[in-house]
Amino acid sequence: MDIYILLYLFLIAGPLSTLIHEAGHLVGASLLKADQITLSFGSGRKMYSINMNKVHIFFQPSLFISGATMSERNRPYNSVEVAFISLCGPLCNILFFTIFTVLYQYFTNDYLFLLIFLNGWFAIINIIPFKVKEKESDGYIVMKQLFKKKF
Repeated sequence: MDIYILLYLFLIAGPLSTLIHEAGHLVGASLLKADQITLSFGSGRKMYSINMNKVHIFFQPSLFISGATMSERNRPYNSVEVAFISLCGPLCNILFFTIFTVLYQYFTNDYLFLLIFLNGWFAIINIIPFKVKEKESDGYIVMKQLFKKKF
C-alpha cells in the first residue's frame, strides 16, 4: 500500500467519514428541534471547540473513527424520534456513499474509492444491531426503541 494512501486514510478519509456520520445525527436532532446538540469528534481531551447557538462541536486529538453526538430537548424524545436520530447517521453515510460513487465515475482514483468504501462500511456496520459492553450501534438503538425489548 502506498504511504500516501495510508496517510490519506488515517488523516483525511477516516475522520471525514466519521464526521459525515456524526453530522447525520446532528441534522436529525436539528430537524426534531433539539434544544442542545453536542458533537464530539475524536477521543482524548478537548483540543478545540466550536459553539454555534444550540450546537457545540468538540475536537479531540485522535480523530480516526471516533465520534459521538448527543442531543437534548426540554420535551423528551419519543421512541420514534430517538430511532429517527439514530438512523440519520447511517443514512448520511449512504447519501455520501452515493455522491462519492457518482463522482468516481468521472474522477476515478484511489482516494475517492476509499471515501466510497469507508462511507459504505460505516453505513453497514452502524445499521447492524449489536452491543459491545455499553456501546450500542445505531441499528441496536433503533431496534430497542421501536420494539421496546432488551436485546
